[in-house]
Amino acid sequence: MTNKIVISITDFSNTDKVSFMDCAFVVPAAYGNQYGGYYIYEYENNDAAIAAGRDLWGYPKKYANIQIVENNREIHGAARKNGEELIKMTVNLNETMPALEEPITTPHLNLRTISKPDGGIYMQEIIERDTSPDFILHEKTFHPVQLRVTQTVTEPLHLLGPLHILGGGVVKGDFYATEENG
Repeated sequence: MTNKIVISITDFSNTDKVSFMDCAFVVPAAYGNQYGGYYIYEYENNDAAIAAGRDLWGYPKKYANIQIVENNREIHGAARKNGEELIKMTVNLNETMPALEEPITTPHLNLRTISKPDGGIYMQEIIERDTSPDFILHEKTFHPVQLRVTQTVTEPLHLLGPLHILGGGVVKGDFYATEENG
């Protein structure tokens, strides 16, 4: 295991299914002998994508306004909720860096919880989901990244503690959410 996490802002808007943007915080995790990634925070900008991911697969999805804009060889990504900026990420495309050792984040090991209407937990289960076979990589580059994570009254992102940014990058590819892999 490692203490590295992956923080991403992703554009899934060019699709024939549900168009959405995503911001995720994924930590390496293990359940028994299975290693993968656990989503500790995840934000999306489409209610249908939130409901499907949370209700069917156990992702901890919440709504946020998410943007990715490329300007002057920089990519600016941000997630905002209730008018407050939660995450701001800037990737400098003018500078490159060596490839980073990436922590294991697939399959996803999700904890789906269904609450009782009168309080308490009705059901809890761990769901393993691997969508990596549905992704075709076209380009992956590594660059310096600036990151700001801000807590709000309803979003306790400060619980991540101090973050030391190792770097980041840009991944471009095609993702198909197939029935076979969810």
